[in-house]
Amino acid sequence: MRFKHVVLLPLALLVMLGAGCGQTTSDTVSNTASDAATSAVINAGLKGEGHVDVDQGTVNYQGKNGETMRYGDNVQLPEDFPQDVKVYPQAKIMIVNNSTDGASLTAQTPDALDVTTHWYEEQYADWTKSTSTSSAGYEMRVFENDLVQITVMISNSDNVTTVTMARTKKSS
Repeated sequence: MRFKHVVLLPLALLVMLGAGCGQTTSDTVSNTASDAATSAVINAGLKGEGHVDVDQGTVNYQGKNGETMRYGDNVQLPEDFPQDVKVYPQAKIMIVNNSTDGASLTAQTPDALDVTTHWYEEQYADWTKSTSTSSAGYEMRVFENDLVQITVMISNSDNVTTVTMARTKKSS
């Protein structure tokens, strides 16, 4: 069933490409109808394994076991998103995943790589830093406490800094 999720969600994103720029009222109505049609097609393919809602350039997926995935132009953190996954100030969230097994997010900021990396170092200063890797245009840190591991990967390309974070529970 995961294969369907992997295929259907990107398909929905391709359908939505280009929507939103210079829209008129009739464009908005057309896009709303397109969002509803895209949602209906994907949900039919999921056959009860989850539910997708496409709305104004954002795909929201809710799995039957409570897992969520959000992707697009207007992504917000779910209410139950772990508070120990820190979002860089004013970063634009692009992707969020959340489940009982873990959580992840990808966000972008115009701030420099070193400024962004320093901010994350400060946010997790009370955690154990188990890994620190640097190369041209890329930083990775792994922070841990007794229960959780947070991996922070930061890269910069074309004056955009991208932060990808993954939170996993440590095995007992």
